[in-house]
Amino acid sequence: MLLKGAMLLVFLLTANSVLAHTFTPLQSIDSPLPEYGFSRGPDGWYFSRSESAFGKPGREMILRFDSETGNTESPSFASSNYSEGDPWYSAALQRLCYTSNRPHELSVGSAEAEKQDSDIWCVQYLGGEWQNPQPLPAPVNSAATEFSPVLTPEGSVYFASDRPGGMGMGDIWMASPLTEGTWTVENLGPAVNSAYGEWNLEMSPDGSWLIFEASHRASNLGVPGDLYISHRTAEGWSPAVPLSLLNTPGSDLMPRFHNANELLYSSRRGEDLELRNVSFDSVLPVEPLLAAMSRSAHELVLLDPATLEIRKRIGTGQGSHEIASSLDGRVALLPSLGVFPRPHEQAIKPEELRWEESASDGLLVADLLTGTTRQLPLQNCARPHGAAISAQADRGWVTCEDVGEIREIDPRTGETLHTWKLSEGVHKVMYLPEQNRLAASNPDTGEVYVIDLADRAVVRISTGAGAEALAASSDEEQLWVANGFAKTLCLITTATGQLEGCWPTGGAFPIALAVDEPRGVVWIARSASSDLAAFSLQRHELVREIPLPSPPLGMALDARSGRLYLTLPRLNEIMVMDAASGELIQRTSGVMEGDDLDLIPAPVFEAAPDT
Repeated sequence: MLLKGAMLLVFLLTANSVLAHTFTPLQSIDSPLPEYGFSRGPDGWYFSRSESAFGKPGREMILRFDSETGNTESPSFASSNYSEGDPWYSAALQRLCYTSNRPHELSVGSAEAEKQDSDIWCVQYLGGEWQNPQPLPAPVNSAATEFSPVLTPEGSVYFASDRPGGMGMGDIWMASPLTEGTWTVENLGPAVNSAYGEWNLEMSPDGSWLIFEASHRASNLGVPGDLYISHRTAEGWSPAVPLSLLNTPGSDLMPRFHNANELLYSSRRGEDLELRNVSFDSVLPVEPLLAAMSRSAHELVLLDPATLEIRKRIGTGQGSHEIASSLDGRVALLPSLGVFPRPHEQAIKPEELRWEESASDGLLVADLLTGTTRQLPLQNCARPHGAAISAQADRGWVTCEDVGEIREIDPRTGETLHTWKLSEGVHKVMYLPEQNRLAASNPDTGEVYVIDLADRAVVRISTGAGAEALAASSDEEQLWVANGFAKTLCLITTATGQLEGCWPTGGAFPIALAVDEPRGVVWIARSASSDLAAFSLQRHELVREIPLPSPPLGMALDARSGRLYLTLPRLNEIMVMDAASGELIQRTSGVMEGDDLDLIPAPVFEAAPDT
């Protein structure tokens, strides 16, 4: 969160792996005091400057920079007697809005006692001059503090406020004018807001993207504040995801569009806050995609989840089986197992399957938007198989099957951060961010491991022979595991590692799971039986069995649409089923020996984490 009047600005023009470039006015504006929140006005650049350094209380002031003369001065509507900041100008409305703790009944230049909270004020630019500023009425302004107003061409105002009635420490709201002087205000809801703090927002020039600072979220790199993005859809704002290529362990805040494709934002480094300028296209999340691992063709296939049209193929290491992607869908981990089915262009029968083996390529890190990859060697990690990744790709986990380890790595550097020595055969791993835990399975020992990432402690739970597939409830409080050889499904309480029970799955070799809370079932793909079963979450019994044309392997669920995706590796196909009716929706070829499936970015689909 931006502390009002508390920032220090140093101009460093790099941004993680994103190319940044010079924003010319900054060289003239820079001073020993913090500047931030730039907005292009009708007669220059408007911005905030604080009287105090970062982290120190102090007043803000609004200043105007004239790029023609190089002069910086206070605009006519501003008052030096009060704390005023967050200027944002709408060219369509010829109106600038800002925040001020000036009492409403006082005019510019008055020196009465300041208010304890800041409100939103707006001022028109007419005939080449600024008119008298006016505060917006209630319920837009309140007894609480209002932050960072942003105007739409229609006259609505998006803003942040810590007023009562929100979801957390601060929320983003939208105020719409009804009649002259009458407004309605609504909270943007849980897709954007959380139980923590949302502040300092910006909207793209076309109104389709909302970027804001969020504090204290579990997915944050920096507790004080990271940048998140949400897309406007026909159903409303999409679940916000962090911008993994911009955020840092420090504060990242105050986004502003320089133009339609350039984003300005501030990023803290130690005691400094640097202003950065990046291409907006370079940091956008990927479009909603279905990712399928083609283990025999050694490639990741990205498909349109609605049409199954293939959008992109990304080469992987030898025999990659699993994929793990960041929350915004930009970064993926692809371990190279080195063991894979013999390639076959045509469909084969299950008994015709033959295996091949080659040297492992270690671990690949892929940018799913550009399709580029880079290799991270894994020393003494024979047969890397399972993968998991943190929300913003600052940590990753990979299983080393032959040495029985899970390694935590930094995907940016390849550095090993921690190693858990478990048992040979450790297979799949999944990340549970809300619980701050890992879950992993071991078919060889019939165990599930629940790892507390805070204290690195491991709880071992014996579930049955062939423990492999894992899936979690949406709140991550319940963990399901399928035991392929024992033909059972077990339930574990994640926080305690307590085994709550195991039940027969029917059929043969349950290989993949998906928790479908809207329909009250766990879906079980049974490979050797070539079918799909639904297990009741309430009654703990099978309630449906659906035959399939070939053995399934990977499975992913779009809980919002009720579309269930499965790989049929012997047929080189992906099929889609309606989870409500069990009917086939469509099938497509072109994914040779498909294994793991993932919906990217996950929040768009509201899918529970699974493997």
